[in-house]
Amino acid sequence: MILSREEKLLWGELLWKLKKIYEARESLRRHFMLVVGDEIVLLELEPQDIDAFAALVEDEKEYLKQWLDEYTWKSMLDARNYIDASELYFLFRGLIDAGIWYRGQLVGVVALHEGLMARRRHNMTLGYWVRERCQGKGIVTQSVKALIDFAFEEIGTRDVIIHTWTENKRSRALAERLGFRQERILPRASRINGRVVDEVEYIMMREVWRAKEWA
Repeated sequence: MILSREEKLLWGELLWKLKKIYEARESLRRHFMLVVGDEIVLLELEPQDIDAFAALVEDEKEYLKQWLDEYTWKSMLDARNYIDASELYFLFRGLIDAGIWYRGQLVGVVALHEGLMARRRHNMTLGYWVRERCQGKGIVTQSVKALIDFAFEEIGTRDVIIHTWTENKRSRALAERLGFRQERILPRASRINGRVVDEVEYIMMREVWRAKEWA
């Protein structure tokens, strides 16, 4: 097949763009990493984590169905697509889906996504989950605190928001323990394990977080 000059220019431009995307991706490899104490590290999810992530989700599938909305936990069943999407969000929009690594094992995920005022990064939403048998060890609390610090100090967001459903006492207790203020109840906002449930929204403002003793 013989290409015209215009077609060659278009192909050349496309290849150049792909090369730049690849170079940018390589430069960001494991770009997001937070060391949280001696035993916990938060690392951006990458293709090399697919097997570990798939095994974790399969092990915790019944547990996740109880606490996460159907769209979220079902999307996790396809580990490759989930991690590929997370990579693109991180590369092009700076959004974070980080694996929680505890003593060298992947035990959960903590995520920082855009909120309603995303264009100016005025607010971001925080999500988290951890393997059932790893709960009660302070893993999520330490991971969430580290990511909130990152959101306020590195990204420069104004508010961090947590959404959880009203019956999730453990998640609500974490938000309240960290000093988040309950903002509102959202009726029939999610579908959990076949049931339509109410959500509660918590908010933390940057100036309030900075005033806390641990900040």
